[in-house]
Parts: sequence; C-alpha cells; structure tokens
Amino acid sequence: FKGSRKLLKKFNLKENSAVLAGPEQRELFSYLAQPGRPEMFYTPGGTVLNVLRGAQKFMRPGSTIFVGSVGSDKASQFLRVACERDDVKVEFQIDKEMCTAKSAVVITKANRTMCTDLSSAVLYSPTQLQDPKIWSYVEQCKVFYTDAFFLKCGIESIRILLDHIEKEKKDLAFNLSAVFVMDTIFDLVMEVLSHASIVFGNADEARAFAKASGWSETEDIAEISRLIGKIPKPGCENFAGRIVVITNGPGPTSIYEPKNENILEAAVVKVKD
Repeated sequence: FKGSRKLLKKFNLKENSAVLAGPEQRELFSYLAQPGRPEMFYTPGGTVLNVLRGAQKFMRPGSTIFVGSVGSDKASQFLRVACERDDVKVEFQIDKEMCTAKSAVVITKANRTMCTDLSSAVLYSPTQLQDPKIWSYVEQCKVFYTDAFFLKCGIESIRILLDHIEKEKKDLAFNLSAVFVMDTIFDLVMEVLSHASIVFGNADEARAFAKASGWSETEDIAEISRLIGKIPKPGCENFAGRIVVITNGPGPTSIYEPKNENILEAAVVKVKD
C-alpha cells in the first residue's frame, strides 16, 4: 500500500519498522482493504514461502515443499494457486476458525513499514509435521529453511526438525527476520541459529543480534558476520563455521565464507527511490 506518515501515525506505526499487530493496529487491515483504493495490491507471502518460490525457479521441477498453517479462506486459496503456478508443493494445515496470516506493508517514499497479523500461522502443530505423509517429505529433503518469526509459536516443531537434521547430517538455512525478534525471543534465535549451516539477515538485524549477544565492541557488519559464522554448533567439535549473508539496502551484501574465513561482497543493482 502506498501510504503516508499520517497513516502510520493513525495506527501507531514507526516508519521503516517491522512489528506484530497489537490492539492499535487491528483495524489497519480492514482499513487498507476497503474498496476503491487503487494504491493497494496483494502479493503472496510470507517470507519462507516466497523464498521457496524464488528458489524453485533455479531447481529441478518439484524440488521444494512448504508446510504451514492457514485458514479456510480466499487468502489460502490465493497462496495455493501462486505455489502451484511456481511449482512449489504445499501441505497446508487448515484451521476453520482463524484466517490466514497477513502482513500490511505501507510504503512511504523509500521506506517500508510492515505490520503482521499471524492469525492461523501460530497454530501449526508438531502432530501434523510428524504425520507419516508429511514426515516422508522431511526424510526426502536435504535442506530446510525457516525464519525467526516462526520460533515463538513453532519451536516444538523446529526442535523435532533439528533432531532429524543433526542425525542425518542435513543442512538448515535460517533467517533472522526482524530487529524486534532479537529483543523478545533471542534465546530461541540463538538455539536454532547454532544448528544452522547458512544464516541470512539484514544489517539492522545483524547489529541487533550483536547487541543481544553482548558484542558491544563492534557494529561493523563484516565483523558481526564473522562472529555469527563462528558460533559453535552443538555436539560438533570440529565445526568449520557457517555461511552468513547480510544484506545492506543499496549497499553491498556481505557474505562470510567459513572455509577461508573470507568476507566477500556482492554489489546489488540500485533502483530509484
């Protein structure tokens, strides 16, 4: 939605932030969805699902599968159609009482403010993950991807996956997700990140992680990337380190490559404000 600072103030949102919807933001979604708003458009989400949709474009047909909880509504059908179009297999757990999770993204000039209502997403059950049909996909998968948003409601499911990943020597990719996550569930972030082979985040999230870790001596992204890369992996005495990818808006993306302990930089294509 192309909005204004006045709109953000109306719903007590700070420009360029990412937050979970509270009482003051509950009406934001219905407000934006009112008829006759040409500046409003819909796109599939959330973050993990979109990563799989992007990754699938570079992989053999049928290489990706997404599991998660959705509502029995038009939004879940919208997601299913998008995934089928992009060749991502989905196994939704469907809740008939709560709606599908949604995010409102308000654009003010070059700033993006995101407000998320998790709704049915918080209801994903470890029982569904361990269903024989779903677990057969788990056994076939070589790489797993999740983000920090899911940890508060889905840590039990993640721990089941971590046990499988460690036993079968598979890889976990993990996204830091948002600054506020470091302030609220840092212990869970650290628990899952320590098992990851690859970590993604942006510069603000990396600095928030560093602050929560007590690395007050540095705000340098390259150094933070290196420190994250060297966090020990539980039960692995000879852990060689993990790949860490930190984006920085229009600035170059920083990649920590553990084999030679190098920091690589990848320039990004700049767009107009």
